[in-house]
Amino acid sequence: MSPPSEGVTFARNRSRRPSRFTMTTHESLIGRAEPSFGYHPDVDRLDVALDRTSFSRALVLDYPVRGLVDRVPECRVLWQPDVALPEGIYWFEGIERPILLQVAVGATPGDSALAPLAGLGDSHPLMAAWGWAEELWTLALATPWLTTKTDDVLATGRFGIGLMTLRALSNVIDVHSGPYHVRIGEPIISWAAADVPVALSDPRATTLCLPVDETVLDTHDLVAWMAGWDESALLFLKSVKRVAVLTDGGSEIRTLSLAWSEDDSTIHSVSGHQLEVCRRHATAPDGRRWIVHSVEAPTPPDVQRARKKTGATVPIALALAMHPEDHGGIYAGLPVTKTSAPLRVNAQFDPVTSRTTLAPTLWNRAMLPLRQRRHRPTDERLSSAVGQFSACGHGQRRATK
Repeated sequence: MSPPSEGVTFARNRSRRPSRFTMTTHESLIGRAEPSFGYHPDVDRLDVALDRTSFSRALVLDYPVRGLVDRVPECRVLWQPDVALPEGIYWFEGIERPILLQVAVGATPGDSALAPLAGLGDSHPLMAAWGWAEELWTLALATPWLTTKTDDVLATGRFGIGLMTLRALSNVIDVHSGPYHVRIGEPIISWAAADVPVALSDPRATTLCLPVDETVLDTHDLVAWMAGWDESALLFLKSVKRVAVLTDGGSEIRTLSLAWSEDDSTIHSVSGHQLEVCRRHATAPDGRRWIVHSVEAPTPPDVQRARKKTGATVPIALALAMHPEDHGGIYAGLPVTKTSAPLRVNAQFDPVTSRTTLAPTLWNRAMLPLRQRRHRPTDERLSSAVGQFSACGHGQRRATK
């Protein structure tokens, strides 16, 4: 590869950045391993950056993220960002959270460039490119109706609509993530105060803070809302283990939590497939108990999830109460709708945007072959229910309420 020459140009018409500047550097890309900022003009040559180091973030402009989701822990995509960066691959090493930037649609590509971090000054064009990368990274977080989850089978949610419904309570949301503190508001994005209202066990964790006026939502309303969900809302969550309402002094007013224990898994034959069924017990603080069976079942044939990647298998779980219940529910992680049968079912359903019911999609129809019945809490009938449900549309039955 020949040494880069003058000709990489960045341009934008906003006054907060220089309107036009060029980059000139003469460092060879070959054999360089020290932390650096760099650029390669071929937008498809992700290996030029990925082979150098591990990146914690990747931002893609006007292009799917499928080439990065398996290599970078956190990926975001932004369409039509109104920035005239030259097309190509940018990388920024040696910072607290190294970031890779892939620009698919932009200005005419320039020559390859590499600048060791130790020699970078504030006026260097790659420093300005890094500024753009950080700014657009934040902007991608706040952009609705776009999703970076089309390539991740296990990702939940879409478009940030659930997050944006919080606007009914507050005009702004503060996001704290490591050294970044951003306030997303109407209509601008600004820096937020670095102070987080509560102490965090991990200061590197991403924290969302919603400043709420007591005239909009008081403590009584919040506790009443949590009581409506109760501990059963936590039965199928992967990461959230505990939800608490605290006083200003940190005392707990209301807490939702479950204690878990596990049994040995068993093997069951379902539609000709030998499936491992896992069983766990969940216990609420008031003594209520559920048996939760989960399985990775074959994906229904000839159907696809809505704007989500469809894998070879789908996770399915059933929870049966060991105490009297007068209803059950269908979950997509969190509860979506109630059912008359006291059986709780969780799968990768497609809910409507408001999450008040399931969307009328072929995928949902294929995912609901289980006829809701009243089962006694016995292993035999639970296994039968798991088997029926995990058939996932391979039979001809349709769901009934």
